[in-house]
Amino acid sequence: YLKTNKPDVLLFSFHGIPVKYISAGDPYKAQCELSAKAIAKESGLSDDQWQLVFQSRMGREPWLSPYADKTIVKLAKEGIKKVAVISPGFAVDCLETLEEMAIENKQLFIDNGGEQFDYIPCLNDSDEHAKMFKNIFKKQKKESQNNKNILIIALLVHAAKIDENYTEIEKG
Repeated sequence: YLKTNKPDVLLFSFHGIPVKYISAGDPYKAQCELSAKAIAKESGLSDDQWQLVFQSRMGREPWLSPYADKTIVKLAKEGIKKVAVISPGFAVDCLETLEEMAIENKQLFIDNGGEQFDYIPCLNDSDEHAKMFKNIFKKQKKESQNNKNILIIALLVHAAKIDENYTEIEKG
């Protein structure tokens, strides 16, 4: 996406969780921060070109912030015209994320002065995703005698319905 598009800001949106889990020692927020920083660095983004946000909060208790929807409105009101959003915590797009991020938050951005809002899809059933599973499977097959791990990976590949690459795995 970034090879052909230049948003003013790229948002890395991870699914939120209640703050009480982080307070109890859950490393999730730190893992999200490290992941976003690593992806941004690998993508050649400077610190002012990306932000980390959290989506899908519910209930009354505080959830991880900054909140995606509030950040998107703030960016539009600050004059940011082009925003792109990616959800790197998801392997495939789910209806909740598409509804919230690609539809509702896009509308929030446009309604508050933004001009272009791109939701970058997950890997879904792409060839790259299939190849990743294939490589994981081959590595696990070589490194592990634990049949349970191999079975789990084989089920993931099968669940992704990528028959061409699955056949290659069986041959390998």
